[in-house]
Amino acid sequence: DLEAKEDKMREEQERQRQEGLASARNTLRELQKRQGEISAELDRAGERPKEQLDNQWPATRMKQNTNARETGRLEGQMRSLSPSAAQRIQAAMEAMEKTGEAGESGNFALAESGSDLAGRLLRQAERAAQQSQQKRRDRGRRRRVTGDNYYGQSVVGGDVEIKREYEVDRRYREDILE
Repeated sequence: DLEAKEDKMREEQERQRQEGLASARNTLRELQKRQGEISAELDRAGERPKEQLDNQWPATRMKQNTNARETGRLEGQMRSLSPSAAQRIQAAMEAMEKTGEAGESGNFALAESGSDLAGRLLRQAERAAQQSQQKRRDRGRRRRVTGDNYYGQSVVGGDVEIKREYEVDRRYREDILE
């Protein structure tokens, strides 16, 4: 009965974990989409006129700051669900911050490469989260050894003797009660 309750509790925890990972992956896809838009706005920064990029930068910076802030929240959530994905998300957040710094200083080519790096890291984080989600599904089930719902190792060769006539030494028992 206890084993069944433990299994049920584990299944419930795993279900909640899977739901959390699914939610985090949806958020991650949104961040990827926005980061792709930011990268598109900075695309071919070395070939475009600087005035055009300067005029476009405030809106791009605002999107990048929003994305970096939400990425920070997601990183905290993913830390317990998928540590490898959380590391990539943290690196993506750092790349986003460098994108903002490079754009502020007018180095739009560096901002473009930082934005592209952040997008790649977010995609890698999603793959890591997906692998973590699938790996957890396949792992950790206890194996039943016999057909009588017993999960432990069976005793081979012989009967197990359980002594029920055990008594605590009278002096020891009285010391405890005192």
